[in-house]
Amino acid sequence: LSEDPDTWSRSNRGLLGRYYCFVLRRWKVGLPWLSSASDSRVASAAKNELSLPETPAFEDLVALVRLWDLNAGRASGLNRQAMRLHAVFLATKALETASESQRLEFGMELREISENLPEYLRSTGLQLWETTD
Repeated sequence: LSEDPDTWSRSNRGLLGRYYCFVLRRWKVGLPWLSSASDSRVASAAKNELSLPETPAFEDLVALVRLWDLNAGRASGLNRQAMRLHAVFLATKALETASESQRLEFGMELREISENLPEYLRSTGLQLWETTD
């Protein structure tokens, strides 16, 4: 492979995205590469997230949370955990702008998603779940 990932095949760029997002949890860096993943559902979720405005609406974040959680349900192992953890991260971000009724309604869904995480991830605290760069 060349040193310039832009010249790599789509599948290799997708692998780079999986590494950044699922292993390193550097989603901001990895999403553009993940949008080239061979799994079209994962690539679509990455593209949807990349298309969000700087301050996304609550409804847009909730739709993205559901999309990542759906993809997590189809995955296994580290990929499943990383996607579900990212969904929880996005859900927490969504709750920051939610109305009281939205918080009550969506909070139950967030608890369900969180309960599907392995215990060691649930107990670490959100600040450890995702890097910010």
